[in-house]
Amino acid sequence: SDYVWVSMAAMNRDNLRNFVANQNVSLKDLTTNDSFAWQENLMVSPDKTTDLLDGGCKHIEQCVEEFLGRQDFHTNLKEACIRDYYIQLIHFAKQNDFTEIEASAALTLCKHLLQNVFDEGMPLQENLSYFRRAMKDHTSETEQFPLEPECLVENLKAKIHDFQPRSCFLLTRFISTGLFCHYQAYEKLRTPRGLLGMDKRKSIQVPQRLYPLDEGRRM
Repeated sequence: SDYVWVSMAAMNRDNLRNFVANQNVSLKDLTTNDSFAWQENLMVSPDKTTDLLDGGCKHIEQCVEEFLGRQDFHTNLKEACIRDYYIQLIHFAKQNDFTEIEASAALTLCKHLLQNVFDEGMPLQENLSYFRRAMKDHTSETEQFPLEPECLVENLKAKIHDFQPRSCFLLTRFISTGLFCHYQAYEKLRTPRGLLGMDKRKSIQVPQRLYPLDEGRRM
């Protein structure tokens, strides 16, 4: 056979790190040209992503705050929610053994979804459609990918997707139970003091505290 097939179910974060180290290649060389990975400064490289995934709570919080810039996270609810959403996402990727590629790609995708809400004012259904297209285009159809014995990197391009079926399922659940579940509340954050103007007659799901750190948990 020309290819050695490696199960992505067994290719967890540590195994992929070992493979890259043994083959003397970079994770950037293994991602597709249209990958979501490595686009945002917070996880712009495999090394920075590894540093975050291996870091403790304080380190993750500090890196996220530096990434977002000088914001008032103590009094600005919108900025506090964005901060906490990224922090929760990193912990989620860490706890679910996402690879550096999956974690970095997830960060970019979640940033796009938040920008669709806050900057574009995109309705829920349109943002859902964007999310579905993105996951379809960036998820592998199988749990395997081919590795040539000689590891010719040129032939590996476009063979490793941002997400595998397992990480696609987990990320979909994370976003669905967080951002999409409380979408109207996030929409209200677009305007100053928007939450105070929310129509209380409408039956919507709003957590007592709009902290995405709480939203990632199963209710």
